[in-house]
Amino acid sequence: MAPDSKDSQPPESRRALSVALLAGLALVVGLALWMARGGGGGGGDERSDAAVVADSGGAGNRSGADERAIGSKPDLATAAKAAVSGTVRDPEGRAIADAQVCAMPNQGRLEGLRVRELPCTTTGPDGYYRLEGLWPVPTAVHASAAEHQPRRWVEQIDGRWEGQLELVAGQTREHVDIVLPAGGALVEGVIKDIAGGAIEGAEVQVEGSWMVRGRARGSAVGRTDAEGAFAIWASPGDVMVSARIEGYAEGSTPARAPGEFVELFLTPESVLVGRVVHARTGEGVAGATVDSGGRFAPAGSGLGTARTDEQGNFRIDGLAPGTFKPTAESDSLRGEAAEQVHLGLGETSSPVEIRAHPGAYVEGQVVIASATGEPEPCAGGNVSLNMDHQESYWQPIEAEGMVRFRGVLPGTYRVSVSCSDMLSEETYAELEVGTEPEALVGLVWEVREGLAIRGEVVDSRGEPVDEVRVVARAIQDPEAAKARTVNQGAESNPDGSFELGGLLPGRYELDAGEGWRGQAGPEEPTIIELEGGDVSGVRIEMPATGTVRGVVVDENERPVSGASVVANQTGAYEASRGRTDDEGRFELLGVRVGEVRVEAQASASFFGGQSMRAPGTTDDDVQGEVVAVRADAVAEVRLVVESRDGRIQGRVVDQDGGPVVDAFVEVERMSDRAGASMAQARRRVRWSWDSEPVLTDPDGAFEIGELAEGRFLVRAHRRGGGEAVVEGVEVGSTVELVIESPGELAGTVIVEGGEPPERFELVVRDAEQGTRYTDSFLRTGGAWRLSRVSAGSYEVSVSSAQGTATTEVELGAGEVREGIELRLSPRIELSGRLVDIDSGEPVPGGTVIIRSRSRGRAAPDPDRGNVSGADGRFVLHEVPPGQVMVTVFFRGAGQEGRYTSGNVARTIEPEPLEQDLGDIELVRARMGPGERGGDLGFTLESRKPGVDPGESKQIVAFIRPGGPAAGTELAVGDVIERVDGHEVGGEYVSRWYALTQVAPGTTLSLGVAGGKTVELVVGEAL
Repeated sequence: MAPDSKDSQPPESRRALSVALLAGLALVVGLALWMARGGGGGGGDERSDAAVVADSGGAGNRSGADERAIGSKPDLATAAKAAVSGTVRDPEGRAIADAQVCAMPNQGRLEGLRVRELPCTTTGPDGYYRLEGLWPVPTAVHASAAEHQPRRWVEQIDGRWEGQLELVAGQTREHVDIVLPAGGALVEGVIKDIAGGAIEGAEVQVEGSWMVRGRARGSAVGRTDAEGAFAIWASPGDVMVSARIEGYAEGSTPARAPGEFVELFLTPESVLVGRVVHARTGEGVAGATVDSGGRFAPAGSGLGTARTDEQGNFRIDGLAPGTFKPTAESDSLRGEAAEQVHLGLGETSSPVEIRAHPGAYVEGQVVIASATGEPEPCAGGNVSLNMDHQESYWQPIEAEGMVRFRGVLPGTYRVSVSCSDMLSEETYAELEVGTEPEALVGLVWEVREGLAIRGEVVDSRGEPVDEVRVVARAIQDPEAAKARTVNQGAESNPDGSFELGGLLPGRYELDAGEGWRGQAGPEEPTIIELEGGDVSGVRIEMPATGTVRGVVVDENERPVSGASVVANQTGAYEASRGRTDDEGRFELLGVRVGEVRVEAQASASFFGGQSMRAPGTTDDDVQGEVVAVRADAVAEVRLVVESRDGRIQGRVVDQDGGPVVDAFVEVERMSDRAGASMAQARRRVRWSWDSEPVLTDPDGAFEIGELAEGRFLVRAHRRGGGEAVVEGVEVGSTVELVIESPGELAGTVIVEGGEPPERFELVVRDAEQGTRYTDSFLRTGGAWRLSRVSAGSYEVSVSSAQGTATTEVELGAGEVREGIELRLSPRIELSGRLVDIDSGEPVPGGTVIIRSRSRGRAAPDPDRGNVSGADGRFVLHEVPPGQVMVTVFFRGAGQEGRYTSGNVARTIEPEPLEQDLGDIELVRARMGPGERGGDLGFTLESRKPGVDPGESKQIVAFIRPGGPAAGTELAVGDVIERVDGHEVGGEYVSRWYALTQVAPGTTLSLGVAGGKTVELVVGEAL
């Protein structure tokens, strides 16, 4: 079981796909931008007593909707509207006239009701504003003004920061005041359609990027003029610019404020239409919420949702082209489409039918238990319902501690509760939803106060520091390896104070800062003993920091704009990041004192950024410049990278030679690093989040510029399915890409002697091409179908509660393969023992999980059987047979005797149903947490696609001249089989990192195939 944490909420909003920003960033940005939860915003504010009835405005009809359960949930469609009023001032209290104030409702709580345009108004001469006609849902209020930085309303209520107002139907929330600091940065740009024409009247929103911290950071909203131009005042630094208007899909792109002119292209909208019907009667379901279910759809943002009409019909517009799996829910029903829907550019789908099955409306309250009086409602957090390998639901805690779930399907669910700064029970009674679901209301889940750690965060001068992330991590007691642990986190307040509540007795490490977001923290954690009472008076001193400022130019002295700049601490995994403006300039604030390596990167992806090379170098060379950062000083650096004058042009055609006019084309430079796998470029091009694909013209032609020298992978794909990839394309070349007709795969999931699974997940994977298709199916009788699948050699895997199965399939262009049977093998029980690789002694406290290609996993164990005990033994239940990765990691904090996480590749046979893995050897950490090991002076070949992990080898690819390996007997092509006597090939390949991450000056003994042993002294970290 995972340690309890109050920081495990999923996002309530994600952004749509765009031409300028691929969907991966939309997901990541959405995850980072979700900051405020929906509960408690208005309930705890004393000023709500002054609320008055506002003009309700017009409310939509919901006649014919399914009958609601008896509970306290309002019907939004018929509820009276709410209003908000307040003033906007500067820090000195002076009124700011003509400030723009916008209300941004939590669209995930609107149940398919759409906000086409944000409700905005401007302040009068006295700074006063009033917004009317607002939905009674949690709502954020943002303000912006010329020369000022935008901010949103935040307030500390009962020690908890609230960033959303819990609006009440028919009432006005008054005194929603916002203070705007000076120092705004002007962001200018233009919004165009894909043909290059200006888009007038588009709503443009500018907000800080996901790397920017700040509980009150705000968004500024504006509109484009007749030329498509906009000018919006934002906070200086990295920002995200998004635009939307009816008839187009929302688009987003990163930028630097000020100094980077934004050009954003919007694509014509795709539209999803269909009907929701009752699975038993076939009648249309009115008032159901339909979500588009796009892979990177803006779930919870409202942009991909709709509400059905009287006949159950729905229409979801404003979508980017792509693949969708629409779902529907109401209080008493839940369903999803039987197959995925593929939408091309500007395409409207054929009518999609969603069969909705009976489910239960579940309503409960989370309360804080009291030994002396009435329990108090929880002010914020979340509740989740989980049924292993099947259904799971998550909902935020609303005002008065209320939690509401819609359309919960029959089954037995584990309940998990998280209430901010409170201690949840270790387990809660399971929730039973019968086969004829009825509303379950009046449920109560209790939490209680735990122990607390209180203190202050100060800087190196002793001044209080606001908004520093402080985290308490439990130090695992080896004698109680399976005992429950609790981790908690919070941010410091303006006076530097912090409080971490809901803790259990024990020892804790207190860490501060977020190194991955450029917020340097103390090098060593503070150890706290919590026994019998709270601990107060803790003082955390943040380290001194400096600034790195510089410019990125090419070899012809031209500025490089839009580049990502990363300053990595030498010898530590801590980085500061920024972006260059149109003059190539950048500034990184709050960089830890010491040496940092600063480098410029181009495309960023799930697999990291790609370095911009210095002129005349290759990917085998170390890139960037090392600078020394001093306290409260500015370190200047100039980065010179190779010019990007190259172009690739070409044409995309179908298999008959006809032009493909709606293909998106993107490129990825193929690494020239020795031993690099071509699969790296295939993965990066599919998971890049800041590349800018181009769209083919009416002749299928395209041209992509601003490319560095080298060979490129060129990929053309239709968002609705079908792709073509050509590798090794030289800059200056003309290439033709042929998108062949995609095929289909279909079949049945079979349970021997039983009913087909109600829910199963399918994974179709071609390791050689790097392609992967996934889908989940609900109550299809075991039938499944995947369309728009490219030709290839596929591994087809299925995972369900009843078991898993895998088969191999060849698919030709345009071929339809049906009748594929996937016969489930039952899940098994797997046990084993964790031991020290050197002493053979048992290792307690290791958490063991299973990962498989089929997405199958072992069932969670409330008794923590998957955590090794004092004897090192563990047991896993419901493990999928086949090729798996056994992963071991350690949740507890603590420095002494720390082990590194480990992965061991194994093949699990389907029989017997109980198996023992034997001993799994673990390596003690050779470096402290966050420390970066020294330089080995050589690199290894990348693993080739399709190679079984158990057959992997450590093959030397490159020995850097002048590095630690130069002058030794190590040679390119050597296969390293052992490090310090321990195997590092085959199933033990993951040991390589643990054994070679060592301090500079350490001598490693490398055992090479053929009997050679090389003694290598590790150099300083680069």
